[in-house]
Amino acid sequence: MDEYTWNKKEIFKIALGNLNCKNQKGINKLDLLIDKENLKDMILYSILGLPEVSIPKINAKKYLDYDRCFLKEETTYFQRKIIDSQIKTVSGALIKLSESEVTYDYNNMVEHSLDFLSGISPELYDLLKKSIEDRTLSIKNNHFSKDFCGITYFLSNKSYYEVLLKSYSNPFIALNHELMHGYVSLVSNRKFDKTKKSILYREVGSLLIEIYSNEYLLRNKLISYDEYVTNFSDILLVTMYNDIEIIDILFSLATNTELENSRHAVKKFIDDKAIENPNYNVGIRDLFQYPLKFHLIYMYSALIAIGLYNNFKDDGKKALKAATDIMINVKPSCEEELFKKYELNITESLNNFIEENNSLVKKKNS
Repeated sequence: MDEYTWNKKEIFKIALGNLNCKNQKGINKLDLLIDKENLKDMILYSILGLPEVSIPKINAKKYLDYDRCFLKEETTYFQRKIIDSQIKTVSGALIKLSESEVTYDYNNMVEHSLDFLSGISPELYDLLKKSIEDRTLSIKNNHFSKDFCGITYFLSNKSYYEVLLKSYSNPFIALNHELMHGYVSLVSNRKFDKTKKSILYREVGSLLIEIYSNEYLLRNKLISYDEYVTNFSDILLVTMYNDIEIIDILFSLATNTELENSRHAVKKFIDDKAIENPNYNVGIRDLFQYPLKFHLIYMYSALIAIGLYNNFKDDGKKALKAATDIMINVKPSCEEELFKKYELNITESLNNFIEENNSLVKKKNS
């Protein structure tokens, strides 16, 4: 995969231009700021391979304030109502688990992706072709043990994609996931970096295309049935089920604004939750590894993606168009209208998806 590398000279040239433009009139300051942050991360973490600094000491008070501010300023009542109801659905579901299985040979991954995209999304097919020509696609081994398998850096006029091989996820699926991010960023003028109260829809298209990517791999005998089940289950496990206890407690803490914001009060709240839910095994350190925002972006987006999959199951092209329409046009005033337009029934579709997952796992294990 050495042929898929970024044009690093161009990236440094863009970075220098970004610095020189900071005081020029007529240039959108927000666009410059977004470019600056993405270029910094690209150079430090992807090109130079520096480790990302983690904060060793957990400041529960700061994190809880951040979570409460996030819910107030970046989510809507409509979104919070769905989250609250589906936390109950997921935490009460008997979801069958599947042991991880990896059989995919990634040596022809880009060719496979071009073939897949040509059938499901001409726009994404063209985007991948252009990213290859412009050298904005990087595929490399996960030498630095990063905890992600793909990332997209959005710049003003193009996106740069990085896919890490030998990570926890199938790289073919990761590539298509990231391309969906780049496409939506391009056609929406980086909406999810600029507008509030729509951030929870950021992953809808990318998670949806994962489901159809997985089906393509099985249909073309590029993975085993066992890996197909693993990849299918991951939509549930990674976005919500694995961390549902943490999501439940963080969401409850953030919505219970009368609760005193102190370590002692949080600890008591966790203990009370454990009495109500004997299976919960969560400590303060577990709670604040990631903010609530991180969890909810993936959980909420997955719920919408699963709803679209439920409605368009055998027509990935229509499903992706619906996802793109929702992501580009969603705003607080039209959320319910978009749900009605695509007949999204979140509880029903989630239960159907869980049932399908359990059926697949049962067949795999039999």
